Amino acid sequence: MPLASAKSARPPRASSMALSGDAARKGVQSIEVGGELLKVLCRHAEPLMLKEIAQEAGMAAAKAHPYLVSFCKVGLVEQNSASGSYRLGALALRLGMATLAQSDQVQRSIASLGALKGQARHTAALSVWGQHGPTVVHWSEIEFPLETNLRVGSVMSLLTTATGRVFTAFLPSAMTVPLIEAELARTLKTRVERDRCNEKLWAEVQHIRDRGMARALGNPLPGVNALSAPVFDRDGKLALVITMMGRDKSFDASWTGPIARDLQQCCESSRGN
Repeated sequence: MPLASAKSARPPRASSMALSGDAARKGVQSIEVGGELLKVLCRHAEPLMLKEIAQEAGMAAAKAHPYLVSFCKVGLVEQNSASGSYRLGALALRLGMATLAQSDQVQRSIASLGALKGQARHTAALSVWGQHGPTVVHWSEIEFPLETNLRVGSVMSLLTTATGRVFTAFLPSAMTVPLIEAELARTLKTRVERDRCNEKLWAEVQHIRDRGMARALGNPLPGVNALSAPVFDRDGKLALVITMMGRDKSFDASWTGPIARDLQQCCESSRGN
């Protein structure tokens, strides 16, 4: 038998038949390197310059720059044309919202929401706590939707919305106070106005804790009422907030009305086991 034929007749070695454990887990190094830059941007609410991003990621700016250029092309990052700074882009937001929306707690709440919508016949929203505050991850309308610019990804005010006030009532103050102070500074001119609004908010928060629910009557959306209630996880921590809303003429926002009762039942059935 020729030597070549003899070699080909031998069974292949085990290492050539299957990848070892380490080889099977080997990824694309450039993606892993680029991921460090995305982690830096995730840790900061404000835009960052190239030098700042690279330094925190532990790499040279010349190495970081091509990654950021590519991330900008696919929408994971966007660059301010005037300042040159970088922040997470639209695709990063969509990925984050998709991840939140696919969590077991949100999926359980969406399932519970089906029955609630059939009874209440009003628009519903599910919100979780995001980097910038209460963020809508699910929006469900009836046949006659509200005329509003709210949508998945919208960030709700902590001061003026029922959704935001529920988060303020049931989250640790260390998480909410910095955003509340920033919103007060952004919307009110004088210290007197800010102090008065802040005092009113925390008085309302205590009522929300007692009732287990918040409401908004024509504010911030004129002619629209809303009721919001918390959904807790298995450890008793706030997981998300469900909000029902509708036109004031047809939406019963009373604390003991059928919408409030059905909303509380929905939140209870959505609770983590």
